[in-house]
Amino acid sequence: MFIFVVYNIIHYMSFIRRIKKKSGVYLAEVVSKRENGKIRQHVIRYIGKEVNGEAGRKTYTSNIRAVEVKRYLDVKLIDSLASQLGLKNIISKEILVFVYAQILDGL
Repeated sequence: MFIFVVYNIIHYMSFIRRIKKKSGVYLAEVVSKRENGKIRQHVIRYIGKEVNGEAGRKTYTSNIRAVEVKRYLDVKLIDSLASQLGLKNIISKEILVFVYAQILDGL
């Protein structure tokens, strides 16, 4: 006794569709299927908003994490003030670094 199982496998090609709205151009991956003699497009997934001709994904602020923080401008400002006041000529570099750290720790 043999049992034959036949699967009806239909492969649909998806493509990217540009959807124009008042707020901009959005991109979605869609597939075209024939239903009741008419061709219908079904959205598989939304890709995001088009920005400068490329897809820009929506990112929620809760997903953004700071990996590294660098200080530059505030240190440069304090160093510039120390130069203008003539502190760099009076006080050694090591002590100035300690003073900068104390000032920046309070910010």
